Amino acid sequence: MNMKLIFPLLLSTALFGCSGGGGGGSNEETAANVSLYVTDNLTQEYREVWVSIYSVTVNDDVQQPVTLFNNPAGQVQNLRALVGVGALLDTQNLAAGTYRDFTVTLGNSIELVDANGLTITALFDSSQAEAETVSFDVDGSLAVTAGQNTAAAIDFDLAQFTYNASTGEVMPVLVYQDSTQTDDLVRTYAEIEGRVASITSATEFVITPESGGAHITVVLHETAVVFERATDTTGSDTSLLSVGSEVEAYGNFDHNTLVLEAVRVKIDVVTDNANKLREAEGTIVALNGTVVTLDIAESDFMPGANTIDFDTANATFTKGNATMLAVGVELGVNGTWDDATDTFTVSVVEVEGARRDDEMPMDGDFAEIEGVLSVAPADGSFSLTVSGFDHAANVTMGQILSVDFSNAWFKEGSDTCLLDGARLHIIGTVTVGGVLTATVVGVEEGCVHENENNDEVFSPEAGGIIVVGTVDMMTGRLTLAISDSANFTMNPDQTTITVDFSRANFDDSLITGLKDGAMIEVEGRWNAETNTLTATELSVKQ
Repeated sequence: MNMKLIFPLLLSTALFGCSGGGGGGSNEETAANVSLYVTDNLTQEYREVWVSIYSVTVNDDVQQPVTLFNNPAGQVQNLRALVGVGALLDTQNLAAGTYRDFTVTLGNSIELVDANGLTITALFDSSQAEAETVSFDVDGSLAVTAGQNTAAAIDFDLAQFTYNASTGEVMPVLVYQDSTQTDDLVRTYAEIEGRVASITSATEFVITPESGGAHITVVLHETAVVFERATDTTGSDTSLLSVGSEVEAYGNFDHNTLVLEAVRVKIDVVTDNANKLREAEGTIVALNGTVVTLDIAESDFMPGANTIDFDTANATFTKGNATMLAVGVELGVNGTWDDATDTFTVSVVEVEGARRDDEMPMDGDFAEIEGVLSVAPADGSFSLTVSGFDHAANVTMGQILSVDFSNAWFKEGSDTCLLDGARLHIIGTVTVGGVLTATVVGVEEGCVHENENNDEVFSPEAGGIIVVGTVDMMTGRLTLAISDSANFTMNPDQTTITVDFSRANFDDSLITGLKDGAMIEVEGRWNAETNTLTATELSVKQ
């Protein structure tokens, strides 16, 4: 099946010159590197949407296909976890020129998990039920200028998915977007497999990707774990690596420099594909002794359900330990997945935000804290007013904690977002004296950053408004009839405004509240040219 559609996933391509990492035989005078991401807009109906991405190609000026991404086994993605987030598929070097008409090849099977946890297995093309893959054509023109940074996107807008229960078929919608859309991604990350090409320092090495794409420079973050699977050895520097080592590196990715800031590096044991270790990340939703039930957010296999169960009794903990396992704790796990029995046998566990097992004991209780940041003008020190917490016996609502960000990894946002009024989600440790040492930080609201045009984006402070109104229509965007507002005056001829929720922060429990006639409060940034409110925060009014 070959369709010309407006398709619901965002494959965002960022093109740039050959700085920082280089590789792939690139030449700044005649070519540029292309980084291909996958990301998504918001959907209200499903809590998880699992697809397998096999390839992405684009035609050059003589109508010959050029490969941007290819994985014969299919790369599994949970699209619902990619709201405003770009997950790197690959980086390739392209000759300067104009490229048109993308082709995206997906596995024909798609798994949908609804708000109640019910998993539905559907097809993109029910008329070819036996077909492993289906392809979709996407109109678009992409100009690659030698040595110049640029970007483009193909958006998988999940809110526009339609599912026909009688045929078991999902109809997607694909839209080509320009670089202004990819500039607003709140995070870009990568998990790169390949071989070590060179080791430049105790904290830096270069990967030749398995895909044959451009070389990637890996810089180890202060919290990084290097894990050698053959000996169950962990470290924090490049001493366990050697040139030619087969590795996987995970962390934040900068497509302008081809640099991966890694928090996890695994040195692989070469195995056949059938015995390959699989990976998953998610949140513990139940715990029975050493048996964990994990609600999966990311994985490299199709889970077939919204949760998986596994026993941690014989697992190696590369961060944290078994005493930290509790409902609400976020984990990364490695193990073997049996498709025939849908069972996962775990071998490696990482407690997100915990320290390495070989480090000094934690100074304080492991905790997950939400709150509003204050910055002291005199010395620039940080404090956080607690608005929510988990796993911390010595924290109270409204308590003011002193915060140390010196070794924190910013999973969302960056240290430039540490501003007065920023709303943060922090994993780390809290002492009885009220000192919070941050290990993992997510900036949920209040960050001002600039895109390549020096425009302030995603900023409640810059042009920020708050509106209360009634939902008139649910689509990928919704229309709001305003009943109250702050810092905003409607045109007298207007009765409604359009709200873009593609990067809004709100709990999954609120999704069902977004429906016709609902009264909601929205905080965000107003664009007078497009008459659109880009939402950063949402609450459903009772």
